[in-house]
Amino acid sequence: MIHVTGLHKDFHVKEGAVAALRNINLTIAEKEFFVLLGPSGSGKSTLLRCIAGIEDPDKGLMSLGGRTIYSSADNIRLPPEARGLGMVFQSYAVWPHLSVYENVALPLRYGANKVEGKTLHDRVMNALSLVQLENLAQRPVPFLSGGQQQRVALARALAIKPKVLLMDEPLSNLDARLREEVRQQIRTATREVGVTVIYVTHDREEALALADRIAVMHQGEIVQIGDPYEVFHHPTSPTVADFFGEMNWLKGSSEKQGIVSTALGDISVPASPLGALKLGLRPCNIVVTEASAGAANEFTGTIVDEIFLGEQVQLQVQTTSGVRLEAKQSKRGRDRWLGRTVWCHVDPQDVFVYPADHAAPAMQAA
Repeated sequence: MIHVTGLHKDFHVKEGAVAALRNINLTIAEKEFFVLLGPSGSGKSTLLRCIAGIEDPDKGLMSLGGRTIYSSADNIRLPPEARGLGMVFQSYAVWPHLSVYENVALPLRYGANKVEGKTLHDRVMNALSLVQLENLAQRPVPFLSGGQQQRVALARALAIKPKVLLMDEPLSNLDARLREEVRQQIRTATREVGVTVIYVTHDREEALALADRIAVMHQGEIVQIGDPYEVFHHPTSPTVADFFGEMNWLKGSSEKQGIVSTALGDISVPASPLGALKLGLRPCNIVVTEASAGAANEFTGTIVDEIFLGEQVQLQVQTTSGVRLEAKQSKRGRDRWLGRTVWCHVDPQDVFVYPADHAAPAMQAA
């Protein structure tokens, strides 16, 4: 459906050229919900804007449905309006002097998507029904909540029946509760229509909940592409692992396959290269008990801090070896953990192993 090859984009500032995109290569299938994930400045919005035609790359090739929309080699640049794309921005971009109906109808009244009469009315009302706003069609937009206004923007983009729907941080202006509500509306509406979606976000939870596949971006490059399970449980670098949540990082070395010596003690892993290594332990993968379970990778310590987070409890464990670990448990009983001696263990399959000279974790959620 969408092919991007060798895409490069520089921004020019006083200090010189800054590479916003570096040799981007990706393929997105028809009807796929594809998420570009990364912190501010990683290049995800620039890539989306290049696909939309709002930004011009410096070199590369892009095609949509077998049709070339940009080629630096052949001097092809299709204008945005000829690409058949819909776009939903971070700001709602609704017209405050118009009703909900007229906001959705506006792009259907003019330009390449122009329709009239009953066809226009049916397209508008169908788009509004997809986002459950058909009963508010005649309401002035200023009288809507933020979440409802963003759903108007989504309906307007879907009404033109785009080949691809581009969404640039559409939920970042909403509070947490509204984000969950509108996120579900986006998921339901786009699946019902069967449209291909390219979605930009810095929110890892949002990406995991929505995506068929995720491209993690860092400093203008795609550092990993995979489905949500793969990028969360099998990150290919410390950079990707660190972005998907807090990590406990340990320096280690291995002289024997499957055993890594660390300040915490010997840790069993599925496999490891020999020599200097870096190990990552997710807090959610560290199991904390009040008695020894006799499991692999077990170590003891004392709870020195405890934070109740509702659905989870966050624990700081000072181990007897002197290493402080963070662990997260799914629930807490009425008694507090603070000050207790505990045993912690982590399954060897849940230990991330990287060469010591791998790029240091540097990416944090925005």
